[in-house]
Amino acid sequence: MYLVETIGSWIGALYDRVKIKCSVAGAYGVCKVDVYALGNNKIAGSQILDDYLITGGLQEINGLYFRFEGNEMNVDDEWHVIVRNYALNNSNAGVRSIRATHSWRTGKRVGEE
Repeated sequence: MYLVETIGSWIGALYDRVKIKCSVAGAYGVCKVDVYALGNNKIAGSQILDDYLITGGLQEINGLYFRFEGNEMNVDDEWHVIVRNYALNNSNAGVRSIRATHSWRTGKRVGEE
């Protein structure tokens, strides 16, 4: 199967890489997936869902809706979805960055003595 659609607003960490991994092979209504998100000090380090049944419709996980399409899913098929939680407030919006540059010239300029 292919992960063909994702939509929604992630409820969770500010940034995450959600891992969806097939645990039970089959077609719609038979195949199941395990879902992993941020935890244990690493991306996709915590299993948040176990044996989640895939139906073929839009399905929701923590505010993220996703849909699979295809004939069947095989055990250990894996998908990664990068998500951001835009609902979190930025408490320090005044902080800005500057682009740092470096001159690689080590000698004198032309015409200098």
